[in-house]
Amino acid sequence: MIPRERQFFNFGDFANGVAATDREYLYGSMDRDICDKYLTVFADFKMFRSYFDGQLAASPFTPDLWVDSAHPTSISINSISVPTQNAFNPFTVANYTSIGGFNPGITGTEASAAPAGTEFTTGVKFRGFHDIGRRDDKVTTYNYEFTGGLKGNLGEFANAWDKLKTWEWEFGVRWNEIDSGEIFGLVPNLYNLRIALLDTNPATAFNAFGVGQNTAAARHFVYTTVQDDLLDTLMTEDLTLRGDLFDLPGGAVRFAIGGVHESDHINFQPDGLIQQGQALGFVTTEVGKGSRDVWSAFWETRVPITGPTWNFPGAHSFELGYSERFEEYSDFHKPVERPKFDVRWQPIDEALTLRAAYMEAFHAPGVAELFGAITQSFPATNDPASLAIGENQVSELIRPNPNLKPEIAYEYTYGGVLTPGKWWAPLQGFTFSADFVHIDLREFAAAFDSNQIIALANQGVPGFLFTTAPGPINTPWIERDGGGNTPATRQAILLVNNPLSNLGRFIISTWDFEAVDILDTTRFGHGDWGTFTTTFNETYLADVDIQLLPGGKRRTIVGQFGGGFQGSGGFASFPHHKFYASEFWDGPSGSWMQGFDVGVIFHYVGDYWDSEADTLLGSDGREGFIIHNGTLADADRKVREWTTVDLIFNYTFNLPPPVAQSEVAGYAKDGGKNVKMKDGKEKNVMPVSTAEYNPCGWRAWFNNMTLTLGVDNVADLEPPFVAGSLEGGDVPGYDASQANMKGRFWFAAIKKRF
Repeated sequence: MIPRERQFFNFGDFANGVAATDREYLYGSMDRDICDKYLTVFADFKMFRSYFDGQLAASPFTPDLWVDSAHPTSISINSISVPTQNAFNPFTVANYTSIGGFNPGITGTEASAAPAGTEFTTGVKFRGFHDIGRRDDKVTTYNYEFTGGLKGNLGEFANAWDKLKTWEWEFGVRWNEIDSGEIFGLVPNLYNLRIALLDTNPATAFNAFGVGQNTAAARHFVYTTVQDDLLDTLMTEDLTLRGDLFDLPGGAVRFAIGGVHESDHINFQPDGLIQQGQALGFVTTEVGKGSRDVWSAFWETRVPITGPTWNFPGAHSFELGYSERFEEYSDFHKPVERPKFDVRWQPIDEALTLRAAYMEAFHAPGVAELFGAITQSFPATNDPASLAIGENQVSELIRPNPNLKPEIAYEYTYGGVLTPGKWWAPLQGFTFSADFVHIDLREFAAAFDSNQIIALANQGVPGFLFTTAPGPINTPWIERDGGGNTPATRQAILLVNNPLSNLGRFIISTWDFEAVDILDTTRFGHGDWGTFTTTFNETYLADVDIQLLPGGKRRTIVGQFGGGFQGSGGFASFPHHKFYASEFWDGPSGSWMQGFDVGVIFHYVGDYWDSEADTLLGSDGREGFIIHNGTLADADRKVREWTTVDLIFNYTFNLPPPVAQSEVAGYAKDGGKNVKMKDGKEKNVMPVSTAEYNPCGWRAWFNNMTLTLGVDNVADLEPPFVAGSLEGGDVPGYDASQANMKGRFWFAAIKKRF
């Protein structure tokens, strides 16, 4: 029996836990009044560059690089076939002789056609850990964003209608461009790999049977670099108009209306080898291009029934709100319109506010979800037919889907805000809020968990199983190597097709709590000792349900890891409790300590159940991955809670201006000059320019400069172990959605405001 510690391979040793990252930002903004406040021009820009230097484990040599007429997708299943003529093939007798040819109906397989009569050793497993160690994954992204526009008010037309003095307008244009390039290093070139496998010369042939035995010449010939490029641009133009319509006893009725046009273009250029399907570890991917135009209109009104100017007991303020949004998409034939209704009620005074809302939301699939790139993965499988031939991973294609439909959400909320300091002086500065949120998201767009597709196929759900040819590319299914659909007749899985699909429903109910206390020490009458700010925020997930397929059964996944549509492969978790609390101190104003801003932050994630499918009972009675009495026995385990403490220190220099050595004759102390006007009155006028003491001295450089020093995870705690996360390989052993593996992390920053 294989020892427990060697039953699974630790891919984490061949992937960097925290990738090296470099980021640079350049940002600027301006606004200028042209005609007082009647017309203002504004603009801002942002330039951002990021560089990500990641590493991945070496690609498994699968699917097979050889096909023929009898095996149109691959001769070997989840492995490769090596010609017996290969210089390092120890098997002199072939177990398969190819008849040659290929299926012209399967795109990209012509180059993979085996020469007729070639003798093969099939089922060879190889992964180049000792050839290359790790694959490179380097991503460079440039983001350019520009916003410009005009805004103003209509007060100059108030003579025509008095309410125009409250009306404001704004017109803006925004350009956003993302230019990204991803370089993968040490990727097997299948064209060259076939030549090297047919090679009989030990100096240049590729050795798929040894451990780290390939020559430098063979490695340089087989492994190469590929690059994918992405260009995504978004152009928006919007116009908004808002102001008062008329007055009610409780206040003015406010109204807003506006429109937006968006134009989105995406252009994905995969490497030539990837387009031809000749880069191992990548699926054949064509150039991806797509565009969309969206036209939107919205309107909103707020009606104060009662307010501070007119009210009665039990209705200090009562306000109703209504808004609507209309959208039309160039790639959807049916326009959508979704409303929102809300109410805000202060029964006593401003100390207590109750609020509630009902809204409907519409989310169209993004251009990348419709026309993006195909990705390939090799998830672990629990399929008995595949496990029986030694396959614990399957080939999976995750595809975009041009047939995706929009997601529709129905949401209602209710809650309130309490500021009791208005009733009782000792509680001044204290605020407490609580809100309940219920969201019912339908036509949820996501990819399935691969094992869920396998389970649906095994249950006989129509459309999920194919055995003689692949199914439609835009529906989820598995393809088996022939056979039937009973445990005795099922054959190993050749492929899992997993396009983004409109699944069932995702329903969440949660409470959000927040408490903030701002303590100004001057209240105690013993001087100014600064201000203490205490904050507490908690999210309590009361319930999370999913419905896998429309009309199917709902199941609860709250308090679990891997309970979502993607299972443990989606790395989603839903703990009941999450909160953070902080305590900050700001130095007393008017002193050298006023620049201090020092705080401590506590983060807490509650415990939750690990993925049931990945937590099994071993033959020794402990949790593990061992087959127990021929079956897989579940062993419930919980992921431990995780609490971390962060510290942060900020100091901002607020240096007083230097004292003038002497007053300038003819000028007042405030720097102005008393000038006699034509009417005989004097007016204080600021000079066009005045002398400034040492404007480039050390004070100018330090003033408005902020120094920051902090440390996250002071105790250097590791995240709790999560068995379900082992499936992904790239984030092994912990829940990346709730924790990180950085440990104690120091940071420092300098910010200068001019």
